[in-house]
Amino acid sequence: MASNSETGHAKNFANFGVLITEATQMGALYNPANPDITLAALLAKQTVCGQKMQAVTDGLAPYKNAVNARDAEYKVMNSKSTKIINALAGCGAGKDIIKDARGMVNKIQGRRTGSKEPEDPTNPEGKTISVSQQSFDLKKANFETLVALIKGEPKYSPNETEIQVTSLENYVKELGLKNTSVNTTLTSLQQKKVERNEELY
Repeated sequence: MASNSETGHAKNFANFGVLITEATQMGALYNPANPDITLAALLAKQTVCGQKMQAVTDGLAPYKNAVNARDAEYKVMNSKSTKIINALAGCGAGKDIIKDARGMVNKIQGRRTGSKEPEDPTNPEGKTISVSQQSFDLKKANFETLVALIKGEPKYSPNETEIQVTSLENYVKELGLKNTSVNTTLTSLQQKKVERNEELY
């Protein structure tokens, strides 16, 4: 079932506004003994709640922008890794380093390196362990390992600037910055939501 929690918060805040409007229309008849629910207190609470609601809305844009920027950076990783393995194979590197590099490329691209293990008769449902390592952190780590591998190969010296070692090292740094930006903006957004919930409820 889809979550409608944000809609719920907005509805609750709107209903609080309706309650204040009704209290205001009562005039002198609304005269509670509890100072926390006087009209002045309710209006002050409404103002603070509105500010906290707006803070969450304002916090969404930096987070979404950070996520989109990271996605764009990671989208080119598969093509980069393919170009790297092609350049490595074409430069006359040894079979072992090509095999190791191809294994890293397969991890980056979410492919199985070896053949699938034969069916286990003790596992009738055929459950297998996923080889996919497609989280942002794991993809970055695997790409970083790939760069370290080719950096150690003296024959790897492509003409394409995009896949030269210095460019790839800068790319890895950029991936780290994009991951940090997402984590930072997410933490900030989550804190704003906590503050909103504390104020509303």
